[in-house]
Amino acid sequence: MTHEEIRDLLSKGCTEEEELKAIHCPVCGGGVTFSVNKKRQSFFIRCKLDSTHMGMTDTNLSAPDWWGKYVSGGWTG
Repeated sequence: MTHEEIRDLLSKGCTEEEELKAIHCPVCGGGVTFSVNKKRQSFFIRCKLDSTHMGMTDTNLSAPDWWGKYVSGGWTG
């Protein structure tokens, strides 16, 4: 999956948590870290091994309920 496909999946869909768990870094194939702001409208995803491989943020105004377990502090948006 490319960077663009990952962004599209998370900003427009990703209704099942299994879809998130299937995402791997497009550069090294490693795992990813996923965080959501407290309003559950913005997300950040990055490569666990090297954030220069992939690190992106975007919004999903209709994020699914399961995103709640990925909420992390420090977000202002």
